[in-house]
This record gives sequence, C-alpha cells and structure tokens, in this order.
Amino acid sequence: MALRPSHRQAARKGNIGSRRHGSFRSRRLGMETLEQRQMLDGAAVGLLMAEGESGPMPDFVLVDQNSTSATFQQQVSPRDYLEKISAWYLGAAFCGYCVNQYELMDQMQNELQQTYPLLQIELIGINEPNQEAGNATATNGRDIPWLQDTDTDGNGLPDKSVDLWGMSFRDVVVLNGANEKIAKMNLNQNDLANSANYDTLKELLVEEAMKQQRPWRNPVNARDVNNSGFVAPLDVLLIINELNLSEPRLLPPPTGSDSPPPFWDPNGDGFLTAADALFVINYLNSPESGFSQGEGESSPMQSMAGDASDRADLALMETRTKVPVTVGAVIPSVLNVDLSLDSSLASATMAPDDANRISAVDQVFAEQAADDRAMVARDSDSDSLSEELDLLSLLI
Repeated sequence: MALRPSHRQAARKGNIGSRRHGSFRSRRLGMETLEQRQMLDGAAVGLLMAEGESGPMPDFVLVDQNSTSATFQQQVSPRDYLEKISAWYLGAAFCGYCVNQYELMDQMQNELQQTYPLLQIELIGINEPNQEAGNATATNGRDIPWLQDTDTDGNGLPDKSVDLWGMSFRDVVVLNGANEKIAKMNLNQNDLANSANYDTLKELLVEEAMKQQRPWRNPVNARDVNNSGFVAPLDVLLIINELNLSEPRLLPPPTGSDSPPPFWDPNGDGFLTAADALFVINYLNSPESGFSQGEGESSPMQSMAGDASDRADLALMETRTKVPVTVGAVIPSVLNVDLSLDSSLASATMAPDDANRISAVDQVFAEQAADDRAMVARDSDSDSLSEELDLLSLLI
C-alpha cells in the first residue's frame, strides 16, 4: 500500500486527492446512494460504497462452527464488533470457489493483524443452510469465524444473511464501528485470487479503520503526545521538532516498527501538521491545564480546549481578540523553569530518544510557519488550511 510521502510532494505531482483518504484507490460515496464503480486497473467491478447507510444493520446471533476460531461454538453477533471494522462473507461449505475465497479472507486477516496490530479489523464467514456437513472441511487450516446460518421459515434462503441483511451469494459486506454498512463487494465478480481485488478490499478495510479509530491520537488523553501520563510543554516541543525533521504529512497506518507513542495526531484529523501543536498549546493556555499564565487573563487559545474533532472552533478564533503569543513566551511563562536538555524538567519528562528531537524552538517554529504558508492547499480543505495558517501566525 503506497502512501504519498507528503502533501507538498503530492501537490507537485498534481495528485492531492482526498485530504483524509488520498492514498487509497477506493473513495466513499454519498450517504443515500450506492453506485457501482470500476477501478481504473479493472479491479473491483462490483465494489459498492456507502457512508453509514441507513443506520446500524439489524442484529442477529449465529454459532461459530470453526474449531480453530477464538469464538468456536459461541454465539456471534455483529454487535460483538462495535468500534471495529468488520467484513462479513456469505459462502457455502461444499462450494470449492467459496471455500477458496474464505481461505483468502483468512489470509488477509492474518496479514492485517501482523502488519497493522493496532488496527481493529475482523473478517467473518457465514455458511448457507443445508451445508453444515462441510463445515469441518471448509474451516480446516483457517482461523476466522465460520457462522452457520439457518432457514427456519423454509423459504430456501438464509434467515440472517439474506432475509435480514439482503446479502447475495458470495457477498462481502463491510461494517463500520457503528455496525453501519459502508461497502459491499461480490466475489463472483471480484475473485480475491486476483491481487488487484484482494488489495482493493484490504486497503478499504485499512482506510476505514484509520479514519474511525485514529490510532495516532492518544486514546487516554489526546494531548499527551509522549504518553507520559500528563500534558506538558514537552508535548508541543516534540511535535514542532518532528515537523521540522519531516514536514507536515499524512500519517500512515501504524506498523510494528512505526507506531505510537509518540502520538502525532492530537487533533485527530489523520495528519501531522502545525494544527496539532496549536491544539496542545491552546490547552496549556487554558485554566483547565494548570499551566495558564494567570487568572483573569483572556487568551483566544482557550477556544481550542474542546473536542479535537470539532473543527468549528477554528472559525471561532477569527471572531475573538487576538493576543500575540509566541512559543518562547508560552513555555517559559507557564513553567518558569529551564527547558534546556540538561534541565530537571527535560530529564523527568523525556523518554531517552526524545532528547535527540529537541532543537531551538523559536527558530524551528518560525521556519515551520513559513514553510506551511507555502504549502499547496489540499482539495476542498483549502479554507480550513487557511484558517490553520492564520492561527499559526499567533505563535510567531
């Protein structure tokens, strides 16, 4: 999966794409429509996409028949996978092609767990009624659940996958963390043995997990970049120096060798930018943090102390009195202590590797601000980017 190295380099190539999901071939469509899309390389002819279509899918319970699955002989429900990305495949145990697709999905599950251990993605197979005798053979050597559907009303159709969910034979239905259907791929037209089809489904799962689970944002305290257990100016310093080393960028799916901490995405937008430093600084400037500059002082930075996903706070900044604040002013005033590498604060709050990241803060931030102003605007986010850069001017 090839992620673009930076916004700036992608802009030079004229290939910015979607701000959140520009690195992936699949794109989410409107909430109320499902539109068949053929990928440019000829893959995923039957890939249908939707965003949170019509609320959560109806719940059901089926028993897992795979003896090597973690849920063997347990009742499994879609609600067991809330907060995760899940993919549900309808096949038949006596169908050789179906079992082959199930095996490839089992392979995909293993690859996802090994490559992206922080992402919560689960793949599940469902067997049609009257195919129970083939379950042991179909699941042999595979580990993902294999649920047995039923036909209690005798209409010749599976009760849960078809009657309840409206699936077709060999469909893969993808649900988000709220159990809403976000995509469907039929494997009659999209054999997973074709690497293009396989990669399309896999990338879709990773993309949705990245968007919803935000693994580069600290789940305990979004502003605690180094996971020290509290928020301090050092968290700002780490972001500033990382930006100086590698410039703003789309954060990739974390792997075993490249995963948090540090948590580079305090504001949760999927990118490492100066807005992440602003988000932490604004909190440090608020009375809530305990680092504020004094009671009764009003700072526009306080408007960003709310939820990271609420971008409306950026617009509020434009309507308030702007009090010039510099990084050099914020940090010494709120701490009133030495921030040099050999200081007691640095030694108490830095991990050993953090020391190599600290540089001359004022110079770094000024350079980063100038660099960000030259950045090419990304798609429909140009207005938001302009607001971020206006906010950045408060710090220099």
